[in-house]
Amino acid sequence: GDRKSSKIPAAHARKIVKNALLAPIGMRDEIFLQICKQTHQHPNVLHCIEGWNLMVICLHAFPPSKNIRVSEYLRKAIQGSSSPEIK
Repeated sequence: GDRKSSKIPAAHARKIVKNALLAPIGMRDEIFLQICKQTHQHPNVLHCIEGWNLMVICLHAFPPSKNIRVSEYLRKAIQGSSSPEIK
């Protein structure tokens, strides 16, 4: 389940982006994959939307690598989302 936090979502997003910009590209890819994993069939639609908002922020801050598997995984995750807000 989701953990409680005293931070607002924007603070978490800032921390993730800041650390990702300093990290190797493989770690950035892992962030994208983890967001996909955590939003896939998430029972709480609002939390799922927050996850996809984080994905958009990350995509604006840094691109995924040219690793075809990562790109394909991201494409399938977006297409397979059951949330109409994502499509």
